[in-house]
Amino acid sequence: MSGIIGGAGSKSKIIGKSTVNDRWYNTFSGVVSQSAAIIDFAVPNLGSNVTESAGVVTVATAGWYYIFMSLANNAASNTAAHVYLKHENTQIQHRIYQESAGGTPYQAISASWMVEALATDTFCIYGSGNFYGASSTNNMSYWLGYRLGT
Repeated sequence: MSGIIGGAGSKSKIIGKSTVNDRWYNTFSGVVSQSAAIIDFAVPNLGSNVTESAGVVTVATAGWYYIFMSLANNAASNTAAHVYLKHENTQIQHRIYQESAGGTPYQAISASWMVEALATDTFCIYGSGNFYGASSTNNMSYWLGYRLGT
């Protein structure tokens, strides 16, 4: 066996293999004070099978998607944050909630989901809070998704 999945001599196969075309990684470029609404991440990084408009991501390929979100509160923030994932404008599972006790800087909340989607389905992060992003590669608030397979 070659030791590589799907390689010469391997008995394993990847079915419905994902590509870099079926993914997104969206970030903030600075501090975002958000009232209860769709959170529009200002810096989208999209694969060619994904589009984004005003914070809503649309996938072009059906399959199972792994989605991850991490949001950090702003340094001086003494506010509560609540967010959740919407799929086709419907809340998925539970709300993620955090209170920044005493303004403790840069506390993060995060969550991940696996969601089955059809082609043209939409996803967004909805909620409110005072979130911190960065203009460097060390961004502290982001959400990403990629297709695992069919």
